[in-house]
Amino acid sequence: MSKVKQRDFTGWQESLDSEKLTLLSLLSFRRTKSDFSFSACEEHFAITKFLESIPEIVTDKRWILAADRIKVNLHIYYGGEEIGKESDYVSMQPPKRPDGLSTPWASYGLVLHEAQTEEVKAFWLRVNIEKIETEKKLKEYEIELGKAEFAASFFKMGNELHKIQDKVRIDYVLNSHANTNQGKDHESDK
Repeated sequence: MSKVKQRDFTGWQESLDSEKLTLLSLLSFRRTKSDFSFSACEEHFAITKFLESIPEIVTDKRWILAADRIKVNLHIYYGGEEIGKESDYVSMQPPKRPDGLSTPWASYGLVLHEAQTEEVKAFWLRVNIEKIETEKKLKEYEIELGKAEFAASFFKMGNELHKIQDKVRIDYVLNSHANTNQGKDHESDK
């Protein structure tokens, strides 16, 4: 997780909309980046760190409220546990409904987060399917590369074999020619 600790959040604020900031929008933004890890654990942890850093890196109150809105929804959903724990963002199985949800806002937060959880699960399923398809294509390319390397090696071996055979033929012809000429020389000496 050292990659996550060292990550700087430059460009995140410019690329995201504070009015539509959700866990899913953050994940979709991260998916477009070259350093996307394909690990739910690492990505959710990075998002946690981003949400925690918003008050330090942003002066716009809309951003602070948007980050707090995500944290509040998660805080209500996870039964009042401290936000920022890795399990808050990582858990793919929803926890049991917390006791004490008597206010309409708390229920709204729970429903909103349950919908986001389904969307987030679907996001990670799509990412995993894409990863599997990419790995499958990579294996197919590796097989094709292996076949091409084998064919090139076989061709090169065949060429080397032909060179050896040609050299043997040339040597045979030269030796035969030399023997024939040598025999003529012996006849002329007589």
